[in-house]
Amino acid sequence: MATSSRTSVALPETFSDGDIVLWLRKFELCSTANDWKDTDMLKRLPTLLSGKAFAVFERLAAEAKEDYKTLTKALTAAFGEDTTGKHLAMMAFRSRTRKPDEDIQVFAYNLEALLRRAMPKIENGDRDVLLQQQFIEGVPTELKRELLQRPSMSYEEMVAVAQRLDLVSQISSHQTGSQVNLASASDNLQTTTRDQPLVAQLMENVETLTRKVIELSVSVANVNATSARNSTRGRRGPCYQCGKMGHIANECRSTGNGSRQPNYRQRSAENYCFVCGQIGHFARECRFRYQSPVAGQP
Repeated sequence: MATSSRTSVALPETFSDGDIVLWLRKFELCSTANDWKDTDMLKRLPTLLSGKAFAVFERLAAEAKEDYKTLTKALTAAFGEDTTGKHLAMMAFRSRTRKPDEDIQVFAYNLEALLRRAMPKIENGDRDVLLQQQFIEGVPTELKRELLQRPSMSYEEMVAVAQRLDLVSQISSHQTGSQVNLASASDNLQTTTRDQPLVAQLMENVETLTRKVIELSVSVANVNATSARNSTRGRRGPCYQCGKMGHIANECRSTGNGSRQPNYRQRSAENYCFVCGQIGHFARECRFRYQSPVAGQP
């Protein structure tokens, strides 16, 4: 058996609960686009039902599933023509307000769908009155004030006027926001211009303080180095060459006659010659002591 390779052009979203009349309208539009006959629509409609809608379909009598028109009539009755469904639809209609950023046309269409479910047999005059009242109640205060000043308009005229007023409000809000941003940018620029001398002075002060800190750091480093040297010298003992403090024998400039001089302790404990620097005799006994020539000797 040959199968058709043709694919569906469009399909409505899966239906579970809500406005069955609206969904069936979408389904029939898709059926027309796909060139489906009633038999095709009868086979494809159940595949697009889910949740509550599919449960309702399963509980229908077999006779209701044999014809497309009979099936849609049974589904419509199950989702709206009972008293409970109408009451719930009317409650939703009375509490329906325009959602943030919702288009006026979409809001009006949803009101019409809810009223159609709540009162399917209402006359057109009464229908327009109820829609007009709820439409005014559901829009923001600014738009409501404008619409109340035009009491002679019909419902369709009111929707068209509300669409224009809403568009004007959006444009005005955008321009106001742009002006506020421009004014804020201008104020910031003026503030920056006024503060430029102060900023320059602050930067100069910072540079001056930085230089002073660097100079102070160098001075402190020099003082610390000098203190360290003095502290090191203070910890040294006496020079073993001359017995003085402040240097060691390798740094001593007092070398005597080229021989090592005793330390100060040895000087105090033994005889010390100040002529030759040796221990064991005094200067008057030193053979290196200078003696003036005796008169009369050659």
